Amino acid sequence: QIKTIKYINLEKYYLSKKPSEEKKRALYEKNKEIFVEKLKSFNYAEISPLSLTGSDDFNEAYFKQLDNLENNILDGQPFDEAISQNSLRKISIENINKEKKDKNGKIINDLPNGIFKKIEMIKNIKTPEIFKVGSKYYLAEIISEKENLLPYENPKVLELLDAQLNFQNKIENNQSILKDISLGGFNADKMKIFANKNNLDLKEYIISDLKQTEIFSEGIIKRIYLTKDGKVDLITNSTLTKSFLILPIKTEYKNLNKSSSEFEKYEAKARLDLINKIYRSFDNKLN
Repeated sequence: QIKTIKYINLEKYYLSKKPSEEKKRALYEKNKEIFVEKLKSFNYAEISPLSLTGSDDFNEAYFKQLDNLENNILDGQPFDEAISQNSLRKISIENINKEKKDKNGKIINDLPNGIFKKIEMIKNIKTPEIFKVGSKYYLAEIISEKENLLPYENPKVLELLDAQLNFQNKIENNQSILKDISLGGFNADKMKIFANKNNLDLKEYIISDLKQTEIFSEGIIKRIYLTKDGKVDLITNSTLTKSFLILPIKTEYKNLNKSSSEFEKYEAKARLDLINKIYRSFDNKLN
């Protein structure tokens, strides 16, 4: 098909209906348990060859001592006893969230990401574990874990509240528009009035291919192709991040040369579609 349409991108329409402060605060108070983050405090230490053997080499003596240390940890040796016995240097980090920030929102830059990711994977409190990052070995334990309620003013909280209320707003407005469409409340003239009233652009566009995706996704184009000329429809993607009012005004069909490779492609698709229909009919009859 070659389809000429008129359309309105509704994104600007949704943005004009920002959630009020009262709605955001009410949603926050009702769902405080969602806005809780876990803060972990932990100790860790590098298990270096120098500490275990007095040498900088990762030699047989080092790995033998490392095995002994690991066996002691598995037997229940406490973290502090292990580092004292093996001359390891303890580093302590308090109250850090999964984004490597402290309770004041400051990133702990002195903590390497690789080490932090491994420590984040430790599940049990006060149960030391040995892990490897790169070519180095480390000993770590979680000291404590507590929950911290994020305040309403936290940027992450406000972002989540806005996202939730904006999504709800889209659903409610889409339902209202669809109701008007089903009752015949939208035609070409009323679509123009709607655009002017809400300061939206009513644009004309020609679609000639499913892969013509600079404005619409392929899924939306498929639905546009299924919409009859003169009929207004509201078409969205599955996440409601894209929503359009669509009015097809003219549909043309491309001529296929029977000797072309394109005709062969469509003929093969048609044959396959017919075969599938026959099989489905046969299955339904058997059922």
